[in-house]
Amino acid sequence: MAIEQWNLLRQVTETAKLASEIPAGLYSAVAARLEEVLADGSRERVMALNEQLSSFFKGYLKKADPRVVEAIRGEAGADSDAAVAFALGQLSFAQLLAGQAGNRRVDERFVDIIRENADLVNALAGGDKTGVELAATTGLRVETVSRKLKILREMGVLDYHRDGTSLFNFLTPAAKAIVAASQGVAPSHERRSGAIVRRTLASRQNKLAQHMRHPMTFAQSATQDSDDRQIGHRR
Repeated sequence: MAIEQWNLLRQVTETAKLASEIPAGLYSAVAARLEEVLADGSRERVMALNEQLSSFFKGYLKKADPRVVEAIRGEAGADSDAAVAFALGQLSFAQLLAGQAGNRRVDERFVDIIRENADLVNALAGGDKTGVELAATTGLRVETVSRKLKILREMGVLDYHRDGTSLFNFLTPAAKAIVAASQGVAPSHERRSGAIVRRTLASRQNKLAQHMRHPMTFAQSATQDSDDRQIGHRR
């Protein structure tokens, strides 16, 4: 199995000769890497990281005091300082992993509301806009935009600031992160609103040649032929 190398572990090994010299920031980095690999769902990536961490761990274990080794192996007395320190270290890392993962996640409803209002969110990703500007951009009625903006503010998706008499809406950092991660937000369902359909059709119609921008009909030709016949008959 090809191993996805993580150079940070190698760099730490070169600078920290003992486990006590490992910089505290490494544990946060390991927690973030674990979360990323586990979320990826690839068994190969998980096993590759496990192999590297195992090698990293064993390298420092060889240099550790025998009492520390006993504590790690569960052979030390429950009241020994090494056993207590090891147990607390295990719990501390578990809490660090859970805390970092929790802080990076947002409520599922938060993501759902962003997808349900993808048109507004994508419009705001391009910069702050007023309700009227959003209505013009999305093709929605101003009243509809106003109602949706209220919901988005309550959910923490966006906030606003005033500039004179105008009120400008903008995405919160959490919403921006979701948009940036997915390079834009896709609607949560296939059903398109009338405004979206009209906007799409208008956009495509403007790209057509001039003579193709109007519906084809034989009505005018038929009317003209009828008129010609009537004129000829009168003649």
